[in-house]
Amino acid sequence: MNNAAAIVAIARSERDPELKRTAVSKLSIMHSKEATDYLWKSCKRIKTQEGANMRAIILSLSLTIAWAIAIPAAEAQTQPATTPR
Repeated sequence: MNNAAAIVAIARSERDPELKRTAVSKLSIMHSKEATDYLWKSCKRIKTQEGANMRAIILSLSLTIAWAIAIPAAEAQTQPATTPR
């Protein structure tokens, strides 16, 4: 079960920078719309974040994007090729 909505709520409300980074890093591997939306919105507000949080958000978002690209590509390679008749 994907608890992205709960982790987004934690990431939004958490004041401890280390715990916030942990929540954001978990969101990066959840592959859910809630997680991706939060990461995108966070990047838009990046100028208001402290340096360590900015790096965590950027890293998390880049991992989410990489997985979104890699998984369909890998699945396409495992599909049997059809031969024209």
